[in-house]
Parts: sequence; structure tokens; C-alpha cells
Amino acid sequence: MARHIFHGRISETIEIDTGGQTWHVARDARISVEGTDGIHVLDGVDNSTIVVEGRIKTDDYGLYLGGSGDVVTIGKTAVISGVGGSLYCGVWSNGNNLDFTNHGQIIGGLFGIFNAGFEQTIVNAGLVEASDYGIAIQGDASTLLNASGATIKSSGIGVKLISREGDRETVTNHGLIKAGPQGMSIYGADGTDIVYSDGRLVGDVVLAGGGDILDLRGGTMKGSYFGGSGNDVLITDSARHRLVETPNAGEDIVGSSVTYRLPENVETLILIGHGDIDGFGNAVANNLKGSGGDNRLEGGGGMDYFKSGKGDDVLVGGTESDLFYFAKHHDDDTIIDFQTGLDVIKLVDWIPAQGFDDIMA
Repeated sequence: MARHIFHGRISETIEIDTGGQTWHVARDARISVEGTDGIHVLDGVDNSTIVVEGRIKTDDYGLYLGGSGDVVTIGKTAVISGVGGSLYCGVWSNGNNLDFTNHGQIIGGLFGIFNAGFEQTIVNAGLVEASDYGIAIQGDASTLLNASGATIKSSGIGVKLISREGDRETVTNHGLIKAGPQGMSIYGADGTDIVYSDGRLVGDVVLAGGGDILDLRGGTMKGSYFGGSGNDVLITDSARHRLVETPNAGEDIVGSSVTYRLPENVETLILIGHGDIDGFGNAVANNLKGSGGDNRLEGGGGMDYFKSGKGDDVLVGGTESDLFYFAKHHDDDTIIDFQTGLDVIKLVDWIPAQGFDDIMA
């Protein structure tokens, strides 16, 4: 495999027109161009290995990747800056199956990094910064990992997921994803967007259409989670994390390891773990499920469905007809306000009861 190494000051684009080769911008290299790209991999030129340890400065694309199957590593000493043109950005990728890792600094105007291909793997262990979009991912089966200590930030949107219906894109955040005061830390689209964050999110998370998942266990979020029209899930260990939904916008779920009250228009609350925690419904028909500890589950104004867990649970319905579900091997549970002729008890895997007195025994 041919290897090309670049040193010193370079005032013209490095054009890559042959696939399967290695291109190395050394630590002492300085690429500075105007009106064109710093490094340009021609469309259809595949399987390039690119290592950048020096600096790239341009008013266009700092690094343009037109091929598929590229492996790109941006070193700790690298700075890639694409600021000033019409679609100016640090890195732009059109190909599929990209393996991209950043340890340095990538600074863009419109985009820090834009990825248009499928099955792309992006790892940020450094800094990605832009005025409009920190990182944008368009292709199906693409993943983004923001490592511990790493930062993605933008005045507008930190991470933009441009998923289409049927697509699946995943973000894992151990670091910081930050938007400006009126921006969003993560903004999704019509596909299935999955976000795991035990790091920091500054700005709302808006995942739009599709059945989306936001798992915030171990992390913090300054903002709210707007689920959109699909069947959305929030998994949390903080009562401060809120899922915001509009009426008739899917069947939505909160899974919580702490005492939690369902926000408006969210249908299901599942208490997780083994803690002695409580769950509270809202005005719509709710599904409330207990954890492995002793729980108090309270419905609201709707027709609620209660499923106790393995602890000694207290169940409180409402004015509507409620269903209380009990399984064999559950502990001692208590219904506070059972309404004969209105509420229903369902027993699963029990020896058949001969009457209501057997249930009360």
C-alpha cells in the first residue's frame, strides 16, 4: 500500500484520486487554501486511510471525503478549520462505511462535521464546534460516540440526526453536547433515533417523528425531551427529566429508577430497579408498573392499568374503571380504593379463587 506523507507549508489542495492508499498530514504540516478544500477525496475513490496531525485552514471544506470505506484519524495536535464559504465545514463525507475518529479540534462555520453516507461510525474524543450544526448525520445505521471529556458544541444544534422513516441512528454521549441559549443539544427526524447519555446535554432534545429512545441514566440534561409523533421512550434516574408530548402523539413510556410523576399526554410509567419508589399517573389512561421494591402506584383521572411488582405495593386507582393485575409470587399488595362493579382484578398463574373473600385473604 502506497503511503504519502506531507510536511511544511502547503498552499494547494491535496487531491486523492487513487483508492486504497495512506495519506498522512504530519504534525509540522500547515495546509492553508482559499476557495477550495484542504484535502479532497474524489467521489468514488474508496478505502483511503487518512491521518491528520497538522493544521488545515480553508474557507470551504477542510476535509472532503467522496469515497466509501475510508478510515480517518484526526490526531490530538490537529486543527481542521473550514470557515467562511457557502457550505463551509470542517469535514464533509458523502461515502458509506466511514470509520472516523477525532482526537483534535474540528471547527466549521455551517457544520463541524457532516456525514451523508450510510453505516458511518463517528467517534469524537476531542472538540467539534460550529455556528449552526456541530455534527450532522444523515445515513441509516450510523453511530456517533462522544467520548468522556470530549465536546460537541454549536450556537444552533449540537447534533442533527437527519434520519428518514425506517432509518436507525444512534448517539452515545459520555462527554458534553452543548447548544446555544435558543438551540437544541440533539435534533432528530423521521427515523428511529436512539440516544444514550451519561454525560452532559445542554439544550433541549427534540427527536421528532419515529419511535425514539432517550436514556439519561447517569447523565444530566439542561432542557426537556420533546418526543414527537412516534412511540417515544425516556429512561431516567432523575425526576427532573421530563418527556414533553402533545395529545394523540403515539404511546409513550417513561422508565424511572426514582419516584416519578408522569407528564401530561404520556401514557406509561415503568418503575425499574429494586428501590422503594413511587409512581404517579396523569389525567389520561395510564399503564403503571411497579419495580422490585415496595411501591405506591397512583392513577389519575383515566381508566388505568396497574401491574404490581415483587414488593409490597400500594395501588390507588381513580374515579374511572381500573384494572389491577396480579401475578403469582408477588408479595402482599393493597388496593386502597377498589370500586365493586367498576374496577377489575386479574389474577395470572394463581390457584383459582372461589370468591372475592379468597382474594382478600
